[in-house]
Amino acid sequence: MKKILIEKKVALVWDKEKRDRYHRYLAYVYLPNGEDIQVKMLNAGLATSIVVLPNDSRLNCYRRFEETARRKIKGIWKQSSYQTKYVTELKRRVNGYRFIQGEIKSIKHFKTASLIKLSNDFQVYIKHEIYPTIRDKLNSSKWKNRAVTVRGWVNTYKGKLQIRLSHPDNLKF
Repeated sequence: MKKILIEKKVALVWDKEKRDRYHRYLAYVYLPNGEDIQVKMLNAGLATSIVVLPNDSRLNCYRRFEETARRKIKGIWKQSSYQTKYVTELKRRVNGYRFIQGEIKSIKHFKTASLIKLSNDFQVYIKHEIYPTIRDKLNSSKWKNRAVTVRGWVNTYKGKLQIRLSHPDNLKF
């Protein structure tokens, strides 16, 4: 990638917002010949597709390239930290961007968010702005023990591991 980008002019294309909540720039990067740098990186297995709402116009395209590299076990997909882990395999001090699989044990709704519990030690935090987009999939008669895979940054909150869901597509049923 360094050879491709060094001393090259690139074009930045913005989506709905130019910066995330940490004030980092959010842009799609193109070479002068029109090649999409993110596609090249995803295709080579050098990146994951991370979405920051509301900037999701290229999500489906990027996830397809990511999935192809993942199936071929290219680049980062060879590393165990990028393999989907079952929730019971997690170690207490795990962090970073992860793919976690488990069954829904409970769902709790609060004033500003909902929590999906996958084990006694792992939960998915969902802001109420995101929850309506997945509400039908979590119908009270269907969610118990339903298998899910969630992706995102794992952190610790009140002694429990959790992922804060940043986009509905990061939770698969």
